[in-house]
Amino acid sequence: MVPALVLLGGLPMRLAVGSSLVVISMSTTLAFALQRHDAPIDWTLGLPFLALTITGMLVSSAIVHRIPT
Repeated sequence: MVPALVLLGGLPMRLAVGSSLVVISMSTTLAFALQRHDAPIDWTLGLPFLALTITGMLVSSAIVHRIPT
């Protein structure tokens, strides 16, 4: 998706990567919401991954402006 956004859409690389991540996040959230009733969820396994994901998002958003494109 990123190359298409850059080459065909003319977006800068940083905006293309961010847009791609937003689309992936929305897609996986929707898939989770629609299928969560089909099987039980082991929250003891899922919550640490969620916590690490949120931590990674916060850390990366704090340092992304210091890294050149």
